[in-house]
Amino acid sequence: MVDRIETIPVRGAPIYGSDAIAGTVNVILKDDFEGFNLSGQYGLTTDKGDGEQWQIQGVWGGNFADGRGNVVTSIEFNRQDGVRGGTRDFFSKGEAFFDEQPDFADVDGDGDLDDVNTILRDQQVQIISLGGIISPGPTVIPSFGIGSFGGEFLQFEDGTGNIIPFTPGAAINGSAFFAAGGDGVDLFDLVDQIQSPLDRIVGSSIASYKLTDNITAFSEMLFANTNAVELSNQAGFQTFAFGGDSGALEFSSDHPFLNSQARGELARVGADTFYVNRFNFDFLDEGRQRLESSLWRVVAGLRGDFKAGERTFQWEASSVFGESDIETSGVSIIDQNFVNALDAISVTEGDLQSLIDAGVADDRAGAIAELEALSGTKSAGVGDIICRNVLEFARGDIDPPISGNGLVDTDLPGIEGCAPVNLFGAGQVSPEALAFITGNSVTNSDIKQRVFNVNLSGDVFELPAGWAGFSAGYENRQETGVFNPGFLAASNLNRSSPANRTAGTFTTNEVFLEGYIPVISADMNIPFLRSFSLEGAARVVDNSLAGTDTTYTFGGQLGFTEDLQIRGNFTQAIRAPSLTELFTPDTLSFSFASDPCDSRFLDEGPDPATRQANCAAAGLPTDFTSDIVNASRQGINAGNADLRNEVAESYTIGAIFTPRWVPGFSLTVDYVNVQIEDRITSLTLTQIMQSCFDSTDFPNVGTCDQFERDATGQVVDFRSGFNNAASSEFQAVVFDANYSFDISQALGTLSDSWGGGDKGELGFRVNGIRRIQNDFSVVGEEPNEVIGSFSDPKWSATFDTTYTYGPFRAFWRIVYQDKTLLDPQGITSSKMKLENLSQQQGLGLSIT
Repeated sequence: MVDRIETIPVRGAPIYGSDAIAGTVNVILKDDFEGFNLSGQYGLTTDKGDGEQWQIQGVWGGNFADGRGNVVTSIEFNRQDGVRGGTRDFFSKGEAFFDEQPDFADVDGDGDLDDVNTILRDQQVQIISLGGIISPGPTVIPSFGIGSFGGEFLQFEDGTGNIIPFTPGAAINGSAFFAAGGDGVDLFDLVDQIQSPLDRIVGSSIASYKLTDNITAFSEMLFANTNAVELSNQAGFQTFAFGGDSGALEFSSDHPFLNSQARGELARVGADTFYVNRFNFDFLDEGRQRLESSLWRVVAGLRGDFKAGERTFQWEASSVFGESDIETSGVSIIDQNFVNALDAISVTEGDLQSLIDAGVADDRAGAIAELEALSGTKSAGVGDIICRNVLEFARGDIDPPISGNGLVDTDLPGIEGCAPVNLFGAGQVSPEALAFITGNSVTNSDIKQRVFNVNLSGDVFELPAGWAGFSAGYENRQETGVFNPGFLAASNLNRSSPANRTAGTFTTNEVFLEGYIPVISADMNIPFLRSFSLEGAARVVDNSLAGTDTTYTFGGQLGFTEDLQIRGNFTQAIRAPSLTELFTPDTLSFSFASDPCDSRFLDEGPDPATRQANCAAAGLPTDFTSDIVNASRQGINAGNADLRNEVAESYTIGAIFTPRWVPGFSLTVDYVNVQIEDRITSLTLTQIMQSCFDSTDFPNVGTCDQFERDATGQVVDFRSGFNNAASSEFQAVVFDANYSFDISQALGTLSDSWGGGDKGELGFRVNGIRRIQNDFSVVGEEPNEVIGSFSDPKWSATFDTTYTYGPFRAFWRIVYQDKTLLDPQGITSSKMKLENLSQQQGLGLSIT
């Protein structure tokens, strides 16, 4: 369906739409195709041979009504295998991380001691393990010596439930949660992924029909369905660090799920009760998140042309309707059921007799039947392990609140189907318990778009170098979004904050004008100048929520010879807030914060004097201690309907090189610079408070209204979310080199006997980018440099080789990414390069 792809760096916003800050990728589709084309692609990583990618597409089309009409239809299937980060050595084998050493050495030679990042290996979250760390109290910090039995640290063995030694790692400066080496959880090894598994089907159709010689009706239809999986995420925890329902679990040493070896070990260390801190990775589907997206889009319109004197004009009017429906789902703990399932007992003869004594059953068999009717276990006879509340409810003496294992549930618990859960070692949870304590949390997002566009283009006046042209038009766009949480996602039953249904809409009215003026042409015979042209465009955008802004561009192209042209432009572009940024529903949020007015942070910030003056103006003493530094507070995280448009100023300058002496070769090189102000970003509570107290306009900054202090100065409420509170600057050089040649002609230059006949055409293409700068800065913070990271390497490129012979086409693609710095922002002494992270190859075939 794709005829060609045009990439317009930077200057696309005034021409194609207000949100095209970085540029525009213009996909031109085939609109008059006859025949059948079958193409396919296959790719995989070169280092491991995994991450396979398959794509197959069929396109067929034909004319009707004596050639006045044409229909083109295609269907495409894509499949992509997932790749976990743990399959790569640079992720999973002793990956490097930092231990910050303040005032360690004079690195830059200025006579002052500098902070230095010591590079360590094998980072472990030391306060949990997959099977559970065992401790006499809820707190366990092995590298600090906290949580041991007389100096001995213990844990449950995965799969067996036996108690085995836990080896502490080396302490990291300033961190209680992480250690270098030892046992624990290599969290990032477990949850990192490089590529998600994906299945996609896309169907599309394009039709056109000439109503008259000058008027054509056209339509486009598109449908796509995508299923993808996030292979792993952090799932849930039971640790003293979080508390509440996610806190450490307390058990008795006679718990029925303890095996004889574990009981013996607990007796050896003299533990009548014990606590467990664990990573709930095993029974929460490894934190997987599943996504299904369905999208449809319909375009219908008329286009035509007419003459007025010597001038030719083209016009078009079209409407677009589209909808995207996205459903996400993931396994979540149902807290009420989880609490009940933890409190397990082994059924005794006395328990059965108590049911008979209470008049619930007439005999032993009847008592077992009563328990089995309520329990989620397969059997409930003597020696079987069931939930305590099943027995108590059957006996008629249950009386909430229910408490146990360090947790309290004040609601009437779910009882029917309760199956006890065994958390002594990873992989011990039964299917019955898993079904009882977890549920599928589902959310649905529906976004609709409606666009109406009308435009007119043509010649204005004739100059010595040619006709000056213009294009003008009007566009109306409406977008509506609705977020619907499922029952579990909207309730208080799981550990996530309950989500509310929310909806929102905005409308834009846009008018645009483009112009092109040829100044010099080749037939004017001006020495050393072959061509020169100017172009410009402007678009006024009135957004019903974000207000009115103007985006514009102007530039030109200068040709010295047929072989070399220089081009450049300056653009001011805008990006309107998205529906997600505007209307994310209110959800409860818990946050710590480095309160700028706390005595520990009062001397920090871009200008400590400003911070100190503002804190004093707020009535806070210089020795103030803020509780939120070490104790989280509850607040709200939500969208922001008061967001403004982002504004970007950018410019490019580049060259086009097409040497006549190398037929088939072309090279384009462009320098790109983009600076964005009022960039929309989601601020943490710390950033919100810093933006307020580091401002010279305190307290009139909007972020000062996003948190509340009580009479003693303590933070008691906050509202986090999206704000126009960041800026960024991006610089890069992009390049695109193409070379193709006829194989017979090339061989003929070597030997006349090798030439002749049709041997096909061979083509090569290199398309890449060299990133120079990519700074991102939140108000009140130093710029964050990310060049050299995995997502922003210095160098990245694709290398394509294509062979075409008649209707047959084969191609080979290599995707390259430069080595990655461990810390792009670090000082030279702490920078370290990892292995090449991405080098992927692919093979494709196409037959027409």
